[in-house]
Amino acid sequence: MPELMFKLIHIVPDLWKYIAIALVFAMTLAFCNWLVIRLTFYPKRFFGLFKFLGWQGLMHRRVEKVSKVFSENIILSQISMHEMIEIIEPEMLVNQIERVLRPHLDEYVDEIMEKESHLVWENLPFVVKNRIYAHCHRHFKKVIDNIVEGMANEITYLFDLNHLITKLFKDDPDLLNLFFLESGRSLYRFLIRWAMFIALIMGCIPAILMYYTPEKWILPVLGCFIGVMTNMLVVKLINGPKKEIRIGPLAVSGALARFRHEISESFSDLLSTRVLTAPNIINNAFHGPKQKRTRQLVRKHLHPIIDSTMIKTFSQLSTGASGFVNLKNIATDKAMAIASYPFEDREFNDNRAREIKAHFKKQLDNCDGQTLFDLVSPIIDQSKRWLVISGGLLGGIMGYFVFVAFFQLL
Repeated sequence: MPELMFKLIHIVPDLWKYIAIALVFAMTLAFCNWLVIRLTFYPKRFFGLFKFLGWQGLMHRRVEKVSKVFSENIILSQISMHEMIEIIEPEMLVNQIERVLRPHLDEYVDEIMEKESHLVWENLPFVVKNRIYAHCHRHFKKVIDNIVEGMANEITYLFDLNHLITKLFKDDPDLLNLFFLESGRSLYRFLIRWAMFIALIMGCIPAILMYYTPEKWILPVLGCFIGVMTNMLVVKLINGPKKEIRIGPLAVSGALARFRHEISESFSDLLSTRVLTAPNIINNAFHGPKQKRTRQLVRKHLHPIIDSTMIKTFSQLSTGASGFVNLKNIATDKAMAIASYPFEDREFNDNRAREIKAHFKKQLDNCDGQTLFDLVSPIIDQSKRWLVISGGLLGGIMGYFVFVAFFQLL
């Protein structure tokens, strides 16, 4: 081997220049892809002086579009809202709500009645108050059953998944990076390494041409070509081949097919613990863009408690005929306000998260390479164009500098 090197150096005195050409292109494309990945996710907030003089990571700048694609392509393609409610189990929701709220039911009744008419409620005999408490306790389970069943049946009209994800990603940019940067670490390493390898091989072409015809246009033009072609090939390699192909001892497969179990594990865990949680679903339904419809449903199903002779009599004694309508509104407001209290129980949330994670993990693991690519390709498209453009631009610039440094200055 040393003898061969000495012969080559003797035949080609400036051999190191031509080797360096291929190495420079390889390092340039690796750096280019690393930089594009960084600029896709950082900075998380806009950094600069004016809107047009600064930068924000592409994923964060297009958070509404990313959220829409994420909710439709990745979540709703794998589970419907009705399936998700079934996984959470309505009966368990009812039991959890009753367990947490029933001990405080008398307090809630006091708050509602005092707000309706503080003076009348304070002067009401305890016997009458106790009868009202007992009435509320007697119908409490039925009311919860009706509300949960109604929500389960109409969940698609009460819950806005896209709004939830957009809000989560905007409020916590780290969550977006956890999904699309941390979950895809192996994928991005694959992209950088293969870009380096392909650029190293393709870099031999301008090196050979420069040995025979050292024209100043060769390195910039071929550098641009190598940058574009390398990143186009790398993006293709992310998707395919979809199934593992063995060539002797080597096993070749697309990056998504190779890392899909790792990606599905991370996605499933984050979805079940940070996005599709009972508190998030309830808060979105009760306080999100569709809360008016949820309010109507709650108001409708409160009638077994509110529409009783005792409650009506109290309301009419306190504020007259119009007071009953006001009492319904006060009771509905209170129900909307306390809806999230039962879901502050970490143990309950962890149990439901395990069920949701198991479902998503199974669904994503069973996806073939093409299906998985179809799910995540709109996300990849956010940076694909920049990969190709920046690859060509940096390749051309480095080609020019290599020509100046190696063939004019040295």
